Amino acid sequence: MKKLLILFLFIGSFGFSQTTEIPMHQLVNNYTNATEATFASTLVNIPNGGAVIYNTDLQKIRIWNGTAFADSPPIPVNNIPAMTAPVLGAATGTSLTLTGNLTTSAGSIGYATGAGGTITQITSRSTGVTLNKICGAITTTATSLAAGAEAVFVVTDNLVAIGDVVLISTRSGQTALTSVAVVSQVTAVSFSITITNLSATTADTGAMTINFIILKAVSN
Repeated sequence: MKKLLILFLFIGSFGFSQTTEIPMHQLVNNYTNATEATFASTLVNIPNGGAVIYNTDLQKIRIWNGTAFADSPPIPVNNIPAMTAPVLGAATGTSLTLTGNLTTSAGSIGYATGAGGTITQITSRSTGVTLNKICGAITTTATSLAAGAEAVFVVTDNLVAIGDVVLISTRSGQTALTSVAVVSQVTAVSFSITITNLSATTADTGAMTINFIILKAVSN
């Protein structure tokens, strides 16, 4: 029978000084007082035998040296310290991947200062602009947009992909609130905005400011 040779370094704690040979099959786990007594009765008939057990009633490691058990100091197993949820401050990193929900009961979810940018259109309402930001504000020219007319311009942005969702809202600037803006197309590295003057009689001569945000999305 193979035996595992265990050298107990803390000799003084266990009350004996010899090296104990413990058969592999007698290295056991948890015992109660009752089951330990049954197990001990089998050990006295094993010459040069030994065993290591943990008595869950006494909360002690007990070592059989062939004659009797020598006890270790008590090791509590139920005195587990209470865990306190940590208070998380600002976290930095390059990405966060979740498999569950991301929710907030009071705070906001969005982009921090530095993520956005601004750009002002020149020449006409159909002149394209370039703003390589995940969010921001676009201000159009104040050239006249006739009643019932539309103007389309392209926003070049290297952060937008063809599967993304671009959300926009009109902040201010249009004449008598008669003009509206919508995203009419999303492609790789750009999206188009169409401005429509809904008034049947009044031209829009205001410089409209449009907020936008890119939501990253996939179709698979």
